[in-house]
Amino acid sequence: MTRGWKTIRNFAVTAAILAAFFWLWGVYLSPETCVLRSMEELGFAPCEIVSELTFPNGNREYLMKNTQGKYAIHGAKRVLGLFWATSGGATGMDFDSRGKNCPAYFTWGGGADSKYVLCKRFDPAIDKVVWYAEDGTPYPAGDWHDDIVWRLVPEAVLGDHYTAWSGDHLVYGFDGVNEVQY
Repeated sequence: MTRGWKTIRNFAVTAAILAAFFWLWGVYLSPETCVLRSMEELGFAPCEIVSELTFPNGNREYLMKNTQGKYAIHGAKRVLGLFWATSGGATGMDFDSRGKNCPAYFTWGGGADSKYVLCKRFDPAIDKVVWYAEDGTPYPAGDWHDDIVWRLVPEAVLGDHYTAWSGDHLVYGFDGVNEVQY
């Protein structure tokens, strides 16, 4: 066998091994492709990416919306330094108000190394929400995408201590126990 044929054979074998690696282990070259394909496999597609968070360790979480108006949060993590694999998430999220008078849906999530908070507003007059740490430090957010805002916060931030604002006017507050409508 000549050197040219050996090169072609080795290239074909390498390509087959890489194809099997991508197919069997569900790895992708971009995190966006990774989460969108995962949504397809879960029957949540077609969907679009609404917003993205990048964690300090490089992992990413994506907020997605499908054509039926349902939301999902799904993550991607680096594997072998160059590739991306899914890190799980939640599909079919239903943003129902948790309190009788609450003008928004508030929740939080994340893993051991990072935490995020999320708010879906039902009243477009709300332009800012603030979460509070145990020591009272405020963590405001106002970068709305599809009436949803989310951000990374330190572990000390309590996911259930928050306020909603319309301009300079406090509209709603919850301290983990008491719900206050202003």
